[in-house]
Amino acid sequence: MGINAIIYYAPSLCQTMGLEYNMQLIVSGILNCLQLVGVITSLWTMDRIGRRPLLLWGSLVMFLSHLVISILVGKFSYDWPSHRFEGWVSVGMLLVYMFSFGATWVSNVTIIGSSKSN
Repeated sequence: MGINAIIYYAPSLCQTMGLEYNMQLIVSGILNCLQLVGVITSLWTMDRIGRRPLLLWGSLVMFLSHLVISILVGKFSYDWPSHRFEGWVSVGMLLVYMFSFGATWVSNVTIIGSSKSN
């Protein structure tokens, strides 16, 4: 999964979104904690909602958050100091992505992969 690239390059992504160095590190830590919170919530939602709906809704939320990030970075990356709000919206969408990934894909893929029998 490509999530490892997002986790590893989170400070660089945050720099692209116009954050200063200390805030890059703080947001990177928050991203990892938010993914953990998402995984914990999936323990309750997987059996109640089901695997397939979680995967479908998670895919939709992750797609939309990446779409918003790419539009904002493409439009405003040349001058983040003048567009602070848009920079923080893109950071917020990255947080939404990480929570959604943790809540829908991490546990689903782990359980599906381990429940297959030969």
